[in-house]
Amino acid sequence: MWRRLTRTCPFFLFPSLLACGSGAHPGPGSGWSDAIRQSTLLAGEEAGGLTPEELFASEQPLVLTLEADFAQLKEDREQESQDRPARVTLSGPGAGTASLPVEVRTRGNFRLRGDICPFPPLRLGFPADSALGTVFEGQDKLKLVTHCRDWDSYEQNLLEEYLAYRIYNLFTDVSFRVHLALITYVDTSGRNEPVSRAAFFLEAEEAMAARLEGEMLEVPAAYPEDYPPQQIGLVNLFQFMIGNTDWSALRFHNVKLIRVGWEYLPIPYDFDFSGLVNAPDPILSSPTGSSR
Repeated sequence: MWRRLTRTCPFFLFPSLLACGSGAHPGPGSGWSDAIRQSTLLAGEEAGGLTPEELFASEQPLVLTLEADFAQLKEDREQESQDRPARVTLSGPGAGTASLPVEVRTRGNFRLRGDICPFPPLRLGFPADSALGTVFEGQDKLKLVTHCRDWDSYEQNLLEEYLAYRIYNLFTDVSFRVHLALITYVDTSGRNEPVSRAAFFLEAEEAMAARLEGEMLEVPAAYPEDYPPQQIGLVNLFQFMIGNTDWSALRFHNVKLIRVGWEYLPIPYDFDFSGLVNAPDPILSSPTGSSR
């Protein structure tokens, strides 16, 4: 998908890649840039439906509807919020339609606050055997990175963060894989109108550890000499390249730790405050005006 887009948008213009093809602008809007729509249709015609093992191996965006009580979810702002019943319906060019029950809950820290993000980040849970025969087969729980506010500029920020993950994937397999999705959110309570926005799924930590034949670790701190020089050097160079200071591989702020063999490897994530994404400060943003 992105190879096609970059024929007209050079690599160094990734921060504004979608705007280069979509004419996107800040403020409220319908979502889903024209470039994303066109690439989704082309990918569907060329590749057909995704198989389960291709969820994070394919560049073809998912097209789905997520039905849930979003009026209730928008009130769930606790760290340990409750799982709510929901339903995912998959559809798309060249693919069949599948509908499966799921569980959805809010998640996050800063973006979990209602005054920061009216639409919170989500986590989807797939009950045993509910996803058999679909692209979600074998998945347990997946983080879903969503738009913070229902504005075009916030959707652009999300797409730019998605690109940050994809760029880092090009440098190393020791990274979180992501998969783009075009989602229509339907509020079963009837209190909110349907919203269609881009989002992306984040590879589960356990799945990444299995892929790398490693083990995820939870430790309070580390020292620079604990890491292989080439890997910590790569992390530092990448964070410098995208202009990100919101991280620490010593105190594990927006960095996870995996042990592969005898090596301890840092894995960065959460790039929304990088210069590449340049997400606005929601506290300073007007709820009715431009975010930039």
